[in-house]
Amino acid sequence: MKRFHSNMAFLATAIILSGVSNARADCPSCRWEQRDTEGHHAAIAGDLAAARDRFEQALALSESFLAGDHRQIESLRDLAMVHEKAGEHDLAIAYERRALSAIEDGAERLRFAALGAHERLAEALQAGDQTAESAGHRVQSIELRKSLYGANDPQIAFDLLSLAQAYQQLDRLDQAIESAEAAVTIRQTNPEAAGDNRLLEGAALDALTSLYVAAGRDSDAAQTLAQMVEIDEAYLGPDHAFLAGTMERLVKVLRRLGRDDEADPLEFRAMDIRARTEHQTPDIVRVANDQ
Repeated sequence: MKRFHSNMAFLATAIILSGVSNARADCPSCRWEQRDTEGHHAAIAGDLAAARDRFEQALALSESFLAGDHRQIESLRDLAMVHEKAGEHDLAIAYERRALSAIEDGAERLRFAALGAHERLAEALQAGDQTAESAGHRVQSIELRKSLYGANDPQIAFDLLSLAQAYQQLDRLDQAIESAEAAVTIRQTNPEAAGDNRLLEGAALDALTSLYVAAGRDSDAAQTLAQMVEIDEAYLGPDHAFLAGTMERLVKVLRRLGRDDEADPLEFRAMDIRARTEHQTPDIVRVANDQ
């Protein structure tokens, strides 16, 4: 009976080892490692033809991996080394160029991956009320997006407004204002800001206005509100309830500044629009926090 169990254990071990061996044979990474090792052994032995053959097989296997994978780069450099030893300098240079290109491509892919990771982590942290850490990752995602897409990429304006909101929650008003101002600049300079998309500029100005008011900067708030009146009138027309609401906000700020001569005609016009659009439903919703 003991001998029977012993034989069964031996058979089970053999089956497991066979499975491992077959798995390694079906594993591209394992086959690359084997070809690479064989190539180095051949190169050490001075058999450059065999080394070149094994390294070319390793390179072919590595190209099934993600571009820029370290195995692909190593295979390219191994081939460069073999050709250099054989006095084939032009081929060695060509393989070194391909290795460098693969490295740069891999670095680029990592930057895109890092951008997505920072953005998702910032959102998750914000949802978990970890605003300070969220803001840090938002800053990093903005810098990465600038390097990948350019400083005026439209998405950066959205990210800057999210960052401004986070800074406001942290009572860091100066940084919140700086972020919102940068968002407005992007939306004003971006070619996509023309036409209907000027509403995006208006939304950025709205966020900036609320921050100016919170910081006691009514003169700056009056300027941004005046720009919002211009955008609302151009987009919605001169007789829209939403335009009246923006005018009323500007009137309050102007009166706090003692500029009643500017506030009076605006207030009368807003009242007139309200009277004529009493049952009008605004097409868009904007929340004002600067009352």
